[in-house]
Amino acid sequence: MIHFVVYGHAEAQGSTRAFIPKGWSRPVITTASKKMKPWRQQITGTAIDVQGMQLWTREQGGVNLTLVFVMARPASLQKRFTVLNKKPDVDKLARCVLDALVGIAYEDDAQVAALHVVKTYGTPERLEIGIDFISHESRKTG
Repeated sequence: MIHFVVYGHAEAQGSTRAFIPKGWSRPVITTASKKMKPWRQQITGTAIDVQGMQLWTREQGGVNLTLVFVMARPASLQKRFTVLNKKPDVDKLARCVLDALVGIAYEDDAQVAALHVVKTYGTPERLEIGIDFISHESRKTG
């Protein structure tokens, strides 16, 4: 199990849009969030620096991920509200992290067998990532 923390404001991977410009044969793909790319690069950079991180191949097995997004509580929000049930959506937050770890922690995000995502209020703003590598051999019984 590898655990590490990425400090900063989490950005969601927004919806993508594809279009084919006049005279082109291939589509251009754009994303709605301009802040997402630097956040994804920060996740990738932090993961590269983690002691013991190595690429987990499909032949080796799968991956279980735990993602905890700690986000700043808005000053206008009453203290009685403890559940972060506002945007960004957890699936879009997770998608950004899954893509950021491709080629660093695993070959393909299809290797993620289990994903646990939490978003909560707290300081400092950060993303806590837990990666549990599951080998094919450890799943064999008998």
